[in-house]
Amino acid sequence: MSNELAFRVARPATMFFAGLLAASALTGNVAAAPAVVSSTLTRSVSCMGLNFHAIDGATVTTWVGTRLAPGGRGGDGYVLCDPGLPNKAVVRKVEFTLYDNDTAAEVRYCALDRIGLTTSTANDPTQVLAQVVSTGLAETPGYVHLSTSAISHPTIDNVHDSYSLQCQLHLQAGHWNRESGIIGASVTYSISSTNG
Repeated sequence: MSNELAFRVARPATMFFAGLLAASALTGNVAAAPAVVSSTLTRSVSCMGLNFHAIDGATVTTWVGTRLAPGGRGGDGYVLCDPGLPNKAVVRKVEFTLYDNDTAAEVRYCALDRIGLTTSTANDPTQVLAQVVSTGLAETPGYVHLSTSAISHPTIDNVHDSYSLQCQLHLQAGHWNRESGIIGASVTYSISSTNG
């Protein structure tokens, strides 16, 4: 009888330890799953000229062919577009395609800008992150493609800042024409595959 009792006690204990071994083997397999590998991606976003809009209500613009052009006198001439840059992107290059075919007009201050969104930075001036050269007031270069890779604060932080592409459609005092304008702009950036 005692041998039979010892067998009945030993059998459940053996089953219990076998279960533990099977569970630890399964857990080991799950822990050994391959880790996600992050890679860096290069992407770009763009705004066509039509997507730019005047900052103030007195600036008049018009659509001429493929460009946004001055539509009359008045206002400060500033126009902007939201490029929709993703959070944690790192800006590598900013480019503008512009038109200037008049000695009394120029497209200037074309830049990627940001403003602060925190209570301590909301009243700070707009900060220029990247800016290209002006088309020139007396110059008439026609269609030009201007770019810069000189970027300050290149990492996008949509929690604390808001971003825009911006230009000024400038006309010399007393003049009005449609022989200048913005064709479009683009931003090239890199981003980790885990962020987008």
